[in-house]
Amino acid sequence: MDSQVNKDVEDLKQLLKNEDYSSMNDFISSKSHKERMRLRQIYKQKYGDDLMSDLKSDFAGIYQKIILALFTDPLEYDIDSIYKFIKTGVSENIIIEIFVSRPDWYLTKIKDLYKKKYNIHLEEHIKQSNIDDFKKLLLLILECKRSTNQAPDLDYCKRLSDDFEQEESDNLTVDSLILNAIFIQCSPQELIIISREYHKSTQRLITESINQNFKGNVRKLLNAILIAKISPSEYYANLLHEAIEETMIDENMITRVIVTRSEIDLNQIKRYYMKLYGSNFVDDLKNNNSNEYINLLVELYNKH
Repeated sequence: MDSQVNKDVEDLKQLLKNEDYSSMNDFISSKSHKERMRLRQIYKQKYGDDLMSDLKSDFAGIYQKIILALFTDPLEYDIDSIYKFIKTGVSENIIIEIFVSRPDWYLTKIKDLYKKKYNIHLEEHIKQSNIDDFKKLLLLILECKRSTNQAPDLDYCKRLSDDFEQEESDNLTVDSLILNAIFIQCSPQELIIISREYHKSTQRLITESINQNFKGNVRKLLNAILIAKISPSEYYANLLHEAIEETMIDENMITRVIVTRSEIDLNQIKRYYMKLYGSNFVDDLKNNNSNEYINLLVELYNKH
């Protein structure tokens, strides 16, 4: 066993014994996800205890949630969130975030692991409850038919824009084939051109059409698809701002964004947040609250 890993595991065991939040925050925020997963494995080998169980015993509330998330495989973190949504009907914003931001190859992995862990196909599990328009769109996304075309056919994109405009004047619904073709199947590059062509023809943003024709979670999902596919870091900056603007801070969403994006594009998200809202997210977060959970989020945010 690597001597540094061995020392880290011993330090972690001592931190759990002391319930030293400040030192725990410093320790965890200094580790990469790969290092944390290695610590979880070695912890089991060295002490014969499950680290996740020990974390649950020593911490509670939202602090426990973020600690557990940091030691959880991202794929498992996602499927557990999806399972919770299906069983309880809550956390729609988190489900939207997962479904619109993950590429098809990742969604395929989600489906495979979901079946292994919960012994039911994800699509079938969704169908067990009432199938509303929102869930229809989720099922379409899970078909994983989004194009990867990075060099769009301009004529094809213009036809889709024109067809969407015509469909809008008739009756635009989630069952619309053109809506499916654009929002569920087009590549990010195609979405950019379709949005541009629609604006040239109508002098309106395509999101204005979505907002006029749809409500609730369907509206949220379709709008999220556009921004998440075209500008993912901007999408996450918006999520952080929305989470902090809530009457009660959406701690679960903030946790998800920082934990899942910290080693992907958190620096870009920081820049978008400043550009869009003229402030530093950490400052906004501290203005809303101050506790060990917030302190850990701040350390994670600042170190990546």
